[in-house]
Amino acid sequence: MRTRLGLILSTTMIIGLLTACGSAVEGDASVLGVSRMPLEELEPAAEAVQEFDEFAEEDDFGYGPSDFVQEQSGKTEFDSFDDVIANLMQGQGYAYVQLQGEDDQLLAVTDLVFLADDSASEACIYGIRDGKAVNIGNVFGNGSAFPLRYKDGIIYGGDNHRYETYFVSEDWQSLMMKDYISDGVVEGSGQFVGFTRQTSNYEDTVDFEGSEEEFNALMADREEVPLLKFTMIE
Repeated sequence: MRTRLGLILSTTMIIGLLTACGSAVEGDASVLGVSRMPLEELEPAAEAVQEFDEFAEEDDFGYGPSDFVQEQSGKTEFDSFDDVIANLMQGQGYAYVQLQGEDDQLLAVTDLVFLADDSASEACIYGIRDGKAVNIGNVFGNGSAFPLRYKDGIIYGGDNHRYETYFVSEDWQSLMMKDYISDGVVEGSGQFVGFTRQTSNYEDTVDFEGSEEEFNALMADREEVPLLKFTMIE
């Protein structure tokens, strides 16, 4: 079991890799790793810190910070994917995915399934680590207008200003971004920025130096990728 100090240090080092399932926030973390942790979650209330400390004393800290399933169940790791699914509530959903960088099947769970097409705009990805099902990262679209998509071992996220794709880092055994490209509107720069990766090795990161035409082409191609469909709990 990790000590309080170890937990703080570990969280600091991997915050660019793992985040809680929730609304995306732009920033440097998006360039470093997978997703962005909402700013308000970085400084929890004193009661929340105390509750988590008590919780951590009773259970080993998992590979990812707290998400909606962990909050509902009161535990950070599960015996199996079936155990994760058993802790879902009405309106939430799950889907199995096979991502590049991981030989085994993974489980995607979402807090809200859209009734119109069984899609979702956010999902927490679970993998089997040390015999337990744990959160290895999270993926973000943006509302029903920009749901998650999935094809050829890649999950597609983002919205009209961000192009994001996700796979698994073989070194970290966690979710990481394959591509992150922004038109600069949210950042306020007005310039196209981001990176692409052909492999899940950070050394293979290449800065995006394309034009608006290339960015628009990527966005158009994303719209042709099939939706990631979820089975909803009724």
